[in-house]
Amino acid sequence: MIYISHDMAEIEYLADHLVMMERGTITATGPLHILQSDPALPLAADHEAAVSLDAVVGGYDGRYGLLIYRLKDARLLVPAAPLAPGVHQRPRIAASDVIVSREAPR
Repeated sequence: MIYISHDMAEIEYLADHLVMMERGTITATGPLHILQSDPALPLAADHEAAVSLDAVVGGYDGRYGLLIYRLKDARLLVPAAPLAPGVHQRPRIAASDVIVSREAPR
């Protein structure tokens, strides 16, 4: 299916592959998660940097209120309401939600 949109939230929810155009000319094409992480390609001027991941719910840690996503070779714990294991989701990880540290959090 070909779907045309200028709404980045809608694109992140629906798209797997993206073709970007400007004035009728293709400026970039590729998997959504690759184009989202390319700093040379502003996907929307008022939209912060982010990446969408294809994930499966692997469980829920009720002690801390964390939803456990299974990715290809990793797992991701996200504060969220519980969902049934096995549900496919596309979580959006914004750059402002990520912290890089050289030492373990305290």
